Amino acid sequence: MVSEWKAVSLEDISQIVGGGTPSKEKTEYWGGEIPWVTPTDVTRGKVRKLEFTENRITKIGLSESSAKLIPSGSILMTTRATIGECVINMIPMATNQGFTNFICNERVYNEYLYYALCRHKIDFERLGSGSTFKEVSKRTIRSFKVMLPPLPEQRKIAAILSSVDEVIEKTEAIIKQTETVKKGLMQQLLTRG
Repeated sequence: MVSEWKAVSLEDISQIVGGGTPSKEKTEYWGGEIPWVTPTDVTRGKVRKLEFTENRITKIGLSESSAKLIPSGSILMTTRATIGECVINMIPMATNQGFTNFICNERVYNEYLYYALCRHKIDFERLGSGSTFKEVSKRTIRSFKVMLPPLPEQRKIAAILSSVDEVIEKTEAIIKQTETVKKGLMQQLLTRG
């Protein structure tokens, strides 16, 4: 029996939430306990899962701005300037306004949605508009369609892709370590003979 795959809009499978920035002029908004994500946190490490952020805000900073606390296991996607970079937050976090955040409902497995969004990165980039920097509107995101198989299939697909990513990450770590060894050898061999 062939499984039922359906084209569904992102708003049908997730609650879509934007981000915000507390006023930088109010010191009481910054340096608190709530991780606050910027696109740099996502692009710097090229990670699939995010646990740490460079900046943190306070509870009052959260309540006095348009930032919202996004529950763990959500997908955070950059939609301004840098478009289509995604991570899964491993702890509750807030994001700046350069993000569209997806809080998954019971119809979608979060890791499957992560990979589905990553697969459409080029499409999101094409949908960006603006003169100073490109941005994808929330309305466009809400109506964007992805293919959705039944949950057991979503989990299998995500597990396969996750396994491949783990191999890539380990290989990249070995390459980086080997490059460091090579630099040390070059320094030693080319300066002392």
